[in-house]
Amino acid sequence: MLKYKLHLFARSDIKEVIKYYENEMPGLGSDFLQELRSTLHLIQTHPKIGAIQEENIRKFSLDRFSYDVFYCIENNMIKVAGVLHQRRDPDLIKSRLKDLP
Repeated sequence: MLKYKLHLFARSDIKEVIKYYENEMPGLGSDFLQELRSTLHLIQTHPKIGAIQEENIRKFSLDRFSYDVFYCIENNMIKVAGVLHQRRDPDLIKSRLKDLP
């Protein structure tokens, strides 16, 4: 199982989503986080499960929430560049991947 690292932008995305859902309904942010953790575990176990978007960028969708996890696999590490709502422009991820260490 590969380890993963969340880019600062991904961490920010996650915090914003949790805050939004908690404001909508208490406990919903926790539900989102639980599903995200399950999704990240699935990606760790099966790194190539995500659909290739472009070059080495992969996308995998959460089941319950309309969010996608964007990541790449480099040097036996999963680098999560973002967790974006499915209506957001996925091109945002390309600029983020340039900043990954």
